[in-house]
Amino acid sequence: IHYASTTNRTNVDLMISGLLLTYQNQVVETETPSSWVYKETRSQGGVLWVPDNGLVLGFYFSNEVNEAEFFTDEVNEFSIRLGHVF
Repeated sequence: IHYASTTNRTNVDLMISGLLLTYQNQVVETETPSSWVYKETRSQGGVLWVPDNGLVLGFYFSNEVNEAEFFTDEVNEFSIRLGHVF
């Protein structure tokens, strides 16, 4: 059984003087036969310093919220990203 669902996605990236600003959002709404809606929202945003070559360093904040008629569950995260540009 597959219930009707709607997915909306938003992605925005902006590079300014070696800084990459990024935001992502996804909302999934699923309607069940009992007429209540399950809603899952995921958001992530952050800043990365990206030179032409060398070390890439940045941080991200993430949030996930799951909602239904009888409960709400929320998870928040922080991460540090490290990489290398060749």
